[in-house]
Amino acid sequence: LEPLNGSWTEYEKPELCAEAWMSGSYQTDLENYTAANYSMHNFNTRIYNQIRYSAFRTSNSVVIGKENCYFEASYLKEALGTDADILLSDQEIEALAQQVRDIQDAAKAQGKGFIYVITPSKADYRKSDIPGSYLAKTTYYAPEERNYIRLMNAFDRLGVCYLDSNEVLQNTERPVFYNSGTHWNRVSAVLVMNEILARLQQEYGIRVKQLEMPDIEVKDNSDDDQDQDLAEMLNTFWAATDSQYYEANEQAVFDPGYDTPRMFVQGGSFTNKLMEIARDNCLFSELHRMFYGISMQDYNRGSGADTKDLLNSDAFRYAVQDADIIMLETNVENVSNLQPEIYEKIYENLCSGKTEHEDVFAYAGLYGEENDGSSFRWASPHILYEVKLPETRETLQIQLELPITQLREANGVQLDQKMQIYANGNLIAEADYTEDVINLQIPVSQIETSGSGDIDIMLEIVAPYSFCPADSGSTDTRKLAYKNMVP
Repeated sequence: LEPLNGSWTEYEKPELCAEAWMSGSYQTDLENYTAANYSMHNFNTRIYNQIRYSAFRTSNSVVIGKENCYFEASYLKEALGTDADILLSDQEIEALAQQVRDIQDAAKAQGKGFIYVITPSKADYRKSDIPGSYLAKTTYYAPEERNYIRLMNAFDRLGVCYLDSNEVLQNTERPVFYNSGTHWNRVSAVLVMNEILARLQQEYGIRVKQLEMPDIEVKDNSDDDQDQDLAEMLNTFWAATDSQYYEANEQAVFDPGYDTPRMFVQGGSFTNKLMEIARDNCLFSELHRMFYGISMQDYNRGSGADTKDLLNSDAFRYAVQDADIIMLETNVENVSNLQPEIYEKIYENLCSGKTEHEDVFAYAGLYGEENDGSSFRWASPHILYEVKLPETRETLQIQLELPITQLREANGVQLDQKMQIYANGNLIAEADYTEDVINLQIPVSQIETSGSGDIDIMLEIVAPYSFCPADSGSTDTRKLAYKNMVP
């Protein structure tokens, strides 16, 4: 039986001692431990939840709306104004907005771009499916008094660069939220990501690749856990889910001279899809996210950072100071839970100047045992890699090792599309899938570079074919697809 979904308290088996026995804590701790760990606990919990769901349309953790549309209670309360405790004062809203403006000013002073993104609430998009019991509750504030509305008004007064995702999504053809999930779907997230990239170009001249979705696919199920997270949170044996899910299948548009800047993001779970979209399409050479104030993730390298004393950690400081773009995110529902101390630390790191640390070459789409480019498995059709050459070097040499046999087995015998190689945002070469090893020698004079001293090249390889080897585990060290040779 699968483990239950959600969060719960884990109880350790108590140790028997005279003091615990006499105080009664041993008996209480043993009771809690036994109740949570007996062999039939998960099974009986699902049986109980299934009866409540099927017979009475109720649940402890999920609000069951009309047409099998599920909600989280906190999103309904915020949207309907039925929770007076979450309403921030005008002074608190103004203080938050001023913090954000200070971060924007500090970022601009360091030559960085800045944008604040407000992500949507399901309660605003599925109003007709909200259960009547919630609509009948007493309201404590009007729609225009919602925290996020007043925060945006403060942003307007202070001149903060922000994006309200609702402006992008309000007239979309497809649903923004599925019945079975609390988060937006990937198609919606791609639309918002494109608007973020457009704002960065408009405000700061940063030309990141745009995305297009020419082949949105309709499926009867989804591989994305967030698309069905509320259905899973019911912890039943069965629950109704959507009949249709949309697969974005987005593609990057390679306009000549595109940029691959470094980005730092601070936000919550609605940034998950934005980060995955950016990673999968190699939009940024560095892509770091602070998840609330809980953890740090390096999306391009697929690694996380130590979460102990996170706000004072090197990983956090380097990610902020090294970034070319600072993006902050909050959800419509979460404004009352924003943590000013996180914003204070971001501002402090921006103002303290850049901390010198060991250079780490950027790479994305490559996963392997070595970080120096000598041995990588091909894990993505997009590969991003930073090459530094001495200023005296006249030629960039690249060696591509292609697993032709495996690629043909996975994609068909005729591999007639070409691989494209970009350097600093410009197409410099193409390669056919005809040989197991391809050697390219590219004159540095053909590559647009800036500055003096060592030559810095952001190399991107875009492959139309990829495959997943059957034995692709942590012990797989075969040189399957790519090796960068810089003699």
